[in-house]
Amino acid sequence: MKTNSQIKAGDIVVCRKCFFLVVFSDACEAVLCPLILASDLRHRADLEFHWGDLATANLPFRDMRLRATPCRRRLSTLIGVGAVQPDCVVRALHHMAQEMRESDRRLSSVGSGRTQARGEGQKPSGRYLRR
Repeated sequence: MKTNSQIKAGDIVVCRKCFFLVVFSDACEAVLCPLILASDLRHRADLEFHWGDLATANLPFRDMRLRATPCRRRLSTLIGVGAVQPDCVVRALHHMAQEMRESDRRLSSVGSGRTQARGEGQKPSGRYLRR
């Protein structure tokens, strides 16, 4: 297992009985994407792992997907259990950016009612990096 200071992008971590892929980390926090069972309902933000990534990830289940919806956690709450190849992190970041663009597009097409509630021209702040 890795200590908190050794956790970096590409590591698989456990936090509160859930598995996550670290896509970015700094001195005290990390941006994570959850890993879910393949049997869960499919979401447009889901990304399938290649079998090689699953083999090196050290996950308890061999049929897991990445849900490209980022969240933040303190490094002190994370326990490192495995890692994936750097190209898997690149795919996750690309899929995450694509999901954010799609989400923004859907929000902007909702209409003026929702936009006026936040203020004309304002973008929502921090909705992608929930705690």
